[in-house]
Amino acid sequence: MMRDFVMRCNSFEVRHRGDGTRYVRSTPGGAARYSAWSSVSATTPAPSPTASAQTAFTGQSVTLTAPTIGTATPSSYQWQEQSGSSWTNLGSASTSNTKSVSSTTRGVRVFRVVITYTSGPPANSGTISISWRPITVVAASSPNDPQSGDASKRTVTLTATADAPSGASYLWQYWNAGSWTSIGGAATTPTRSVSSTTRGTRKYRVEVSHTTATTAQSDPIYVTWDEWAIVSEMLTALQTAVTGDASYTTAQTALLTCMNGGSPPPSPQFTTFDDILSRYTGDTKTKMDTGGACASQATTMFNTVQTLSPSKLAVLKAGNTVYAALLETPHGKQWEAKVGAPYIVKQFAYLLANQPQEPSGASGGSTGFECLPSNGQAPATLQGKLDVLNCLVFDTPHSFWVNQSDELRQRIDTHSWLSYDEDWSCTAFPDVSDAVCRKHDLAFGSLQQFDNSSSITSIGKTWNSRNKALADTKLKADILKYDCQNPSLIGRIFCIIPGGSGRRMLADAMHWGVTMGILIIWPQNEPFWPTMEQEIQDITERPRFVECGSAKVVHNIRGTSEGSTVFTARWSHWNAERGCVDGIPMDYQLCWKPVYIPSIRFPVSGSPNWCKSLADGSPFTFTDEFAGTYHNLSSVDLVIRRVPNLNDIAYGGYFYEQPPFIYRWNER
Repeated sequence: MMRDFVMRCNSFEVRHRGDGTRYVRSTPGGAARYSAWSSVSATTPAPSPTASAQTAFTGQSVTLTAPTIGTATPSSYQWQEQSGSSWTNLGSASTSNTKSVSSTTRGVRVFRVVITYTSGPPANSGTISISWRPITVVAASSPNDPQSGDASKRTVTLTATADAPSGASYLWQYWNAGSWTSIGGAATTPTRSVSSTTRGTRKYRVEVSHTTATTAQSDPIYVTWDEWAIVSEMLTALQTAVTGDASYTTAQTALLTCMNGGSPPPSPQFTTFDDILSRYTGDTKTKMDTGGACASQATTMFNTVQTLSPSKLAVLKAGNTVYAALLETPHGKQWEAKVGAPYIVKQFAYLLANQPQEPSGASGGSTGFECLPSNGQAPATLQGKLDVLNCLVFDTPHSFWVNQSDELRQRIDTHSWLSYDEDWSCTAFPDVSDAVCRKHDLAFGSLQQFDNSSSITSIGKTWNSRNKALADTKLKADILKYDCQNPSLIGRIFCIIPGGSGRRMLADAMHWGVTMGILIIWPQNEPFWPTMEQEIQDITERPRFVECGSAKVVHNIRGTSEGSTVFTARWSHWNAERGCVDGIPMDYQLCWKPVYIPSIRFPVSGSPNWCKSLADGSPFTFTDEFAGTYHNLSSVDLVIRRVPNLNDIAYGGYFYEQPPFIYRWNER
């Protein structure tokens, strides 16, 4: 502790306060009365107040305690809060050396205290920063496919993951006739079981409260009992409504007339649009593609389906509360926005029509073990490796994968430049047959291996959004062709299609399953790789894995950490490089991405905007402050995010580019 001391010299007096500040006053002409004290300099940082906590939840109070400065006796304490470059008094001065402060909003607040003494000048303390954050909570449900008619499958567990004070209470609620209704009372456990004996969709949320903090609610989650029975029924009604419309009949008649003409005519003759789609490959597809003999009629047909589907669905939705509730779910909304989209219909029609034939491969060349290099060595080029993978995945008949699984694994293990993503027994996918699963995992693992990718979200020339989308689509086609005899969880997504062979309806059902899978069943894949319409079109035209660098950003960037809470990124230039698929929008943002312990999925409800749009080649400075937002902040990543046009997304959401770079500040 530093003591106050005073020096007197002729007509002035200097006091050294314990906080390191010097004060001076004069004695004009040797008079006995002194002038007021004036501060002349500060040489040592003053002690700061202490606090009962430096982070708190909104609504909680924090007690500040003044430091001891010097040896003089304090007479009062004036607490102040920083406001820009000035200080604002918090109430009036008091004889108490403590102050209780709180906040109802997220943020960092800076405080100090001005201490007045019984003699001598006042002293300013150092500063102390206190951060407040709201309670945050994410709700989830399990399992994803409850069945109202099966007592063993109708119970659903709702679970809350919260950043909240110890001892917080959880109150679950459901949406009922326009308002939230509580399910029982509040409890300290974050789970709740719910069930239903009737089909339909229910909306739930959880409210987290504490006696000292501001209450918070989760975003709603949706639970649907008998979802696939409802979807099947809804799609049957939609198919009937669309195909029964006069404009559909007119477009179909024109397309059939064109497709059944020519020399030689197709054999057998086409009878319906679905019949055409069942043979959507080879000459049939060529005649319907741009520049083909029936391109105009095909375009009219697809556009008619795209126009009728949402309008007929709106009528069904208005007249059926069960359909309406299901279509209010996130995956229901995304599916509704794309129902009848031509690229979806074409994608699945092509995949189903273009399966390799038994017993020989579609290419007419090498298949099975013949695909592997005879010398046991890895191909010298990346394209050579892709040729081997394409031969195994696309050209080799499915029966090979069923009958040669043991020897195939031995061969792949010998060729260490190939890889499979999961264990060979496919225990991670119990609903998919081993042959289908192994084919898919060989594609996933090898595409990553070729790029030496250390993470499923790392971008490379072979492991990228385009090739991943093709691997996923091939899996869906294989499930449809080979795994629908005994549908289970995966089967309910891809296999239960009323009406049998209707390709347009099949595509809509497949699209429903994909959106449901992305948004519900596989949330651990976040951050998503959005599959763009342009990529779907490209893999339909080129159903092979290709060397294809994803669009990326070239940059000259540096980052700094200023103090304990403020982070700044500065760069002199950046520009985007295009990938191998033309026409994909190239909007980018630079984003701060906090990393938490424990982890809470980012972004959560109420998060501030931590992203800033980039202009091609334009330099700027991007600064943000985190300490007042969340606690348990272990690091901050600086990432570039590709922001696709939402109208161009086929499946998925935003995509964080990791690489081109991550600038990270760790453990401050």
